[in-house]
Amino acid sequence: MKKVLLKTMFLFITFLSLGTVSNVSAGSASLSIKGNDTVFVGDTIAVTVAVGNIQNIESGIATIQGTLSYDTAAFDYVSYENMSSLYGSYGANSKTFIILGMNGENIYKEQNILKIYLKAKKTGDATISLVNPIIGNRNEQVETAYISSKLLHIVEPVIETKVEPTKPVQAKVKQVTNTESVTQEKKEDSSQETSISTTEEKTNTDKQEQKDDKKEVKEVKEEKKKQKKENIIDSVVSFFTSLIDSIFA
Repeated sequence: MKKVLLKTMFLFITFLSLGTVSNVSAGSASLSIKGNDTVFVGDTIAVTVAVGNIQNIESGIATIQGTLSYDTAAFDYVSYENMSSLYGSYGANSKTFIILGMNGENIYKEQNILKIYLKAKKTGDATISLVNPIIGNRNEQVETAYISSKLLHIVEPVIETKVEPTKPVQAKVKQVTNTESVTQEKKEDSSQETSISTTEEKTNTDKQEQKDDKKEVKEVKEEKKKQKKENIIDSVVSFFTSLIDSIFA
């Protein structure tokens, strides 16, 4: 393990020194930053460093080094993940990463080499960029590195307002309306029934009164007839009484 660390430190120092000398190859490659354009405050975003557009590097890329530059007031460092086929490491404090081919591994084509996780802290626009890039080949020659930056928009989380569906409400209103209609119909039916009942009662009452009147008239007639009969009888009795009294006088 110590041997691996010593070799890594040696290669790291070697390529740092190569960046200040004229041992530069004609090859080139690009380092880019990929990720979402927007992140919510409080969310963690993954920022990926990728190497691509590799030109005239026949021996392959043996090492890549660079420093991520971002506003610490906008982001907090969370963690990193090595994505390359080479050994990779990232320093949280220095923000510097290094990719090394420890056992002869090289990079010949485009690939993601490192993923950094950052947590957004406040709203606004923030730029993440690469500075001090170094790309070296297996022959310890420094290649030309083209870099790009990434603009991120940090926004407040969207609070969704739950809207109650309108159809059930309409159905409920419709149901209430139907209920009211049925109730009204029942009331009208009841009113009609009451009216009919009242009319029938009145008719029955009128019939009863007419019947009573007829009965009374009949009784009066019978009473008059009876009185007339009694009067006739009294007249006859009075006549015969007077006749008898005159005979025996």
